[in-house]
Amino acid sequence: MPDALQVASSAKGKEQLIAQMQGIVESLTENNKKLQERLGREKEARDKMKEQELSLIEKEREYYKAVKDYETECGKNEILISKVERRNRKQG
Repeated sequence: MPDALQVASSAKGKEQLIAQMQGIVESLTENNKKLQERLGREKEARDKMKEQELSLIEKEREYYKAVKDYETECGKNEILISKVERRNRKQG
């Protein structure tokens, strides 16, 4: 059986080696193309999730502000109720 050096030194062996190398290059190129496409899809998905995250964070901020405003108004209401109750006791 001839070794790799003997195969590479013959004309037919060189052609076979070149064909194999070209096949490897084509395979690697195709794999790279598929990976780049997948990477693009993954980046789009990541960007979409990031937008959703930012939207949810904004809604969370609005929610906590609304709760704080509500608590403030409840406190004001309690003060007004106590004033009304004191006034009613004085009048009653």
